[in-house]
Amino acid sequence: DRAFDAVVAVARELARRGHRLLHVPLHRVDAALGARLAAAVGPALEVAPRRADVGAVVADIARCEVFVGQRLHATVLAAASGVPPLSLAYQPKCLDFLESIDAADLAVPTESVDGGGLLERVEGLLAAATAVRERVVAAVAAHRRRQERRGAELVAWARDPAAGWPAL
Repeated sequence: DRAFDAVVAVARELARRGHRLLHVPLHRVDAALGARLAAAVGPALEVAPRRADVGAVVADIARCEVFVGQRLHATVLAAASGVPPLSLAYQPKCLDFLESIDAADLAVPTESVDGGGLLERVEGLLAAATAVRERVVAAVAAHRRRQERRGAELVAWARDPAAGWPAL
């Protein structure tokens, strides 16, 4: 498939330049895809074990300087870990998430992905990793604060429903 071929081309080029690569599977299908990717790229690409523990998955992702992911949850975990994500946006929900953290520029629609364009985007992300990390971390922190505030409001309401439902 076109997206897989583009990822292989980019991974090979990054490996040729001395980068170490890590494939982080979230699902059985991802593990099989990782094996195919490793076979195509070679020893510069490590396939992390598929883990049931989200903390362990986050630790794997946090090892990365930047993260290229197709699954929405992988992109969310990368952003939450402070790792600049580049999303191979296969569904509108991928772009929706990135828009929610003011990072729509980090989406690459899978229907238009090609090796050269993807390599250019990864190179750009690597070059701007510090600035992108700061921007993503700030946006994620704002979301966390908002969710913590909403959670506290809901707990207060649950303790005293007569006080009324919290305003959105």
